[in-house]
Amino acid sequence: MDREYRVGEIFVYEGKVLQCVKDFIEVEELKEGMLFRAENGKLYRLATELKDGEKCSCQTSGYNCSTILRQLCALCPPPLRDRIPREWPHARFVLEDEGREPGGNPDLDVSRHIDIAVDAVEDDRVTFRITGQTHRENDFSVNGSEFESSSGYRLRSEGYPEVGESGGVLFVRGRRDDGDDLKMTASFDIFAKIMEAVTEYNLTNGKGYEKPWPKVGDTYYFVTMSGGISSLPFMDILVDKESQSFGNFFRTRGEAEAARKRVRKALREK
Repeated sequence: MDREYRVGEIFVYEGKVLQCVKDFIEVEELKEGMLFRAENGKLYRLATELKDGEKCSCQTSGYNCSTILRQLCALCPPPLRDRIPREWPHARFVLEDEGREPGGNPDLDVSRHIDIAVDAVEDDRVTFRITGQTHRENDFSVNGSEFESSSGYRLRSEGYPEVGESGGVLFVRGRRDDGDDLKMTASFDIFAKIMEAVTEYNLTNGKGYEKPWPKVGDTYYFVTMSGGISSLPFMDILVDKESQSFGNFFRTRGEAEAARKRVRKALREK
């Protein structure tokens, strides 16, 4: 086996469901302490009772228990996967780690990714579906269940895949896994926007490109003549440009306060 596994982790080898203990043992039923690597790359530990200070992942990750159950055992084929009840009231899942590959670089996290397949092109319409998606719901993007691309087109993980009626949002895989493979249809123009947003999502791990700043209407902070912190909307007028050119122009209040401290320190040292 080329890959390393965590002690207790469930995985598949040559069609068999195995668990890494002192050696590799074949398993046919669920037991406390088993580790499951979910679709998002994170390891969850099955527990019947929580230790002091521990919380169920349903309470801490923004997931509900059925979502975690759906993600668990992504590497395990039947029969073990089929033996996980959809609703398992006595189960508790504790986040074991943040999804780094065992034996790999601890600075590299599992990247968010969506795969799209085109099934048909007729007239000016494209029929497509999602064939792969690593993250769902609150873990879908760095900002939660919604990702907004730099073009303004949005991807949102809520229920099941569909193109929003307004044309400005694609609903991707969410809490309803029974609709994961639903086919969707969109015009060429909308499909181009969808693929542009999906590409940006994949390349930035669900973070998005750095937005140009400032744009008209954005708030900026500056240090006043009396030493206070104030803010104004950027209107691209002379006073804004002068402040920006001088360097008294900050994206956050915290940056402005840090600059004020540096100025005060410099004045005291004179």
